[in-house]
Amino acid sequence: MKKNFFKETFAFCAMLIMLLSFTNCNDNNASYSSNENAMALLSNSSKKITIQAVTYFTGEDTWAKVWEQVIKDYMDKNPNIIIDNDATPSPNDVIRTRITADLQSEIVPDITFYFNGIDAKQLVESGKVIAWDDEIKNDPEWSLNFLTVPIENSKFNGKLYALPYIGYYEGVFINKNLFDKNEIKIPTTWDELMKTCDTFNEKGIIPMAQSLKDPRYLWEVTTLSAGGPSSHLKENAYNPSWITALNAIKILYDRKAFPEDAENLTDDEAKSLFISEKAAMFINGSWAAGSLEKDKYEIIYLPVVPDGKGDSKDIVAGCGSGWYMNAEKNDENGGESLKFIKYMTSPEIMAKFAKAGGVPMIKIGNESKSLESKIGYEFLEKARSQSDSTDSYLSKEAFNAINDNIYKFLKDEIDAQKLLDDSKALNQ
Repeated sequence: MKKNFFKETFAFCAMLIMLLSFTNCNDNNASYSSNENAMALLSNSSKKITIQAVTYFTGEDTWAKVWEQVIKDYMDKNPNIIIDNDATPSPNDVIRTRITADLQSEIVPDITFYFNGIDAKQLVESGKVIAWDDEIKNDPEWSLNFLTVPIENSKFNGKLYALPYIGYYEGVFINKNLFDKNEIKIPTTWDELMKTCDTFNEKGIIPMAQSLKDPRYLWEVTTLSAGGPSSHLKENAYNPSWITALNAIKILYDRKAFPEDAENLTDDEAKSLFISEKAAMFINGSWAAGSLEKDKYEIIYLPVVPDGKGDSKDIVAGCGSGWYMNAEKNDENGGESLKFIKYMTSPEIMAKFAKAGGVPMIKIGNESKSLESKIGYEFLEKARSQSDSTDSYLSKEAFNAINDNIYKFLKDEIDAQKLLDDSKALNQ
């Protein structure tokens, strides 16, 4: 009986304490709020968090498969996180069109892997993307992952909005088998390049797989060759050497260096001609190198164009893209966007992307030795200078006014000076 009495008394006291506690909570707003927040945190601990990631890692993109595997691994390690792979292709400016449309609707994804330079302007003006400068100062261990020069070169109006990730280079890819089999010397001068074009034409092989529907890479390397590094500075846009570059492209066109239907070819179709050995050369960038084997292909410097002021080892290279983060959405998801970006910018993950192609903008330690076997390693090492592409500082409309009308110039349907003047008028 005594034992039951004590059990009943203890139960009654416990019930009384609980009642008093609830009464106190109702009388004390701070305590109630604290309990409510604690319950919310407990409830949210098992809640799925979705991070919308807009990139151009899709389709035939060099890094698409790596990206898909990396985000799968991340979700496996973090089962409460869903990475919404909202990728949009980059060819033909599809991703630029998409980002512009989103911003007009005031939509800014959680994270965006997108171009920097002039393309950063609209994202920055949205007022929603973070400037990384403070985070880099506040996390010195993480900031040591980044190479110093890309950080400085990726700034927009003095601040860093796009974390540099994958760099690039542009040059002339060659099929070594075709050169060797046909006993053709790899050209180092413009005259030799002309002879190379003639010889391949005689053998029924297209000298250069080139899209004149989208000749941006041809334009970039010839403008640099024509004017040297100073011609690729924003303040020197539209200088007279750009006409020299257009004239050099015209010389190649008249020499039948390009496919007969080049004006209708996409860049991917031009690459297919190159890979299928129907063409001996292909002017493009590092993103194309990931699928090319070094024992069969090589990248060479474009010989200096007639009247050019550059050096053959002046190359178009830099860091054209980076990671943007929506600050508001990062706060809403408890910092999960930031955690994911720091994961992506770790040396281990950077090494995976670098093996697929491109130039790492993050230190990858011993993994860098494996890149020596990649096409472009010596090309970069021996370059005299590196310059940004002109589309990094020309407005989209201004750049396209050149890119979309080069073929008209080649067909004598528009004068070189007018082509540039029309573009300059759009460069606002």
